[in-house]
Amino acid sequence: MSLSALSSRAIIGHYYLRLEGKVVMPWIDDVAVFYDQVDQESETYKMLGMTAPMREWKGARQPTKPRVEEFTIKNVPYESSMEIDCDDIRRDKTGQIMARVDDLADQGTRHWNKLLTTCIEDGESTACYDTKYFFGTDHVSGDSGTQSNDLTSSDYSALNVSDPTCPTADELATVILKMIQHLYTLKDDRGEPLNEDASQFLVYLPVPFAGAGWKAIYGNQLDTGSGTHDNPLKSAPWNISVAVNPRSSWTTKLAVFRTDSITKPFIRQQEAGTAPTVFVLGDDSEYCKVGNHWLVGTENTWRAVGYGVWQHACLGLLS
Repeated sequence: MSLSALSSRAIIGHYYLRLEGKVVMPWIDDVAVFYDQVDQESETYKMLGMTAPMREWKGARQPTKPRVEEFTIKNVPYESSMEIDCDDIRRDKTGQIMARVDDLADQGTRHWNKLLTTCIEDGESTACYDTKYFFGTDHVSGDSGTQSNDLTSSDYSALNVSDPTCPTADELATVILKMIQHLYTLKDDRGEPLNEDASQFLVYLPVPFAGAGWKAIYGNQLDTGSGTHDNPLKSAPWNISVAVNPRSSWTTKLAVFRTDSITKPFIRQQEAGTAPTVFVLGDDSEYCKVGNHWLVGTENTWRAVGYGVWQHACLGLLS
């Protein structure tokens, strides 16, 4: 590759060409609503309670005000940059530098995976809008009563499996069935079923659960060890997808999220005008003249991921 092909202008053009059409992994949009017009460092959201259920008309109207709970998500600045030796630029014949520019463009998208994974897996120790841990056993809102979305075998015996680090497809199918079943029990602040119209779910799995998880969700027949039987998930009236996350550190846990509601379990936000953009300090820069290096990087992007509706999420600990 000629030096002219590695000009600052060419690198910038290559970066934006790579960026075109880059989107987050589909499962992220399924579970996290995206706000990209945030205009300040922190954004405060109001979580409105539900409207009152229908009642028989007797006398005058009885209007009620929705409960209001607030929470704030603070943006953090992020960047990615690399230093390239001028001699390496001159000698590059195999496109390695442009490949790294591709990586630079990809990092902005992959970063959402990292932020959301951290948010999910910190859910047992980080509070959400109701001041309780996102995955918690003591959620209370209005007339909901005490509720849990952090399940163990004490809640459902199905979560007690032969090997919690390597469940079978048959075991996982039953676990997933129970977790979805549990989501239907959750109530809103009026004491009404919150997920009664749910029909689409996503199962979030660590890599060691991948093979069994795919069979559990997509297989028609499941092996019990002493025979086979019909997969109960195949006859259920739901659309179930799966996300296997290589970033997950879980070894004995999985999660199920509702995905067909306008509200989502998570929120990802990015300050307006701070989408990752590239800069190059090349041949004509003081940086290059002093250190004999080019600097290629992204300007700061301000973004964050936070917790939304905990009632659309359920964690399962196998034992």
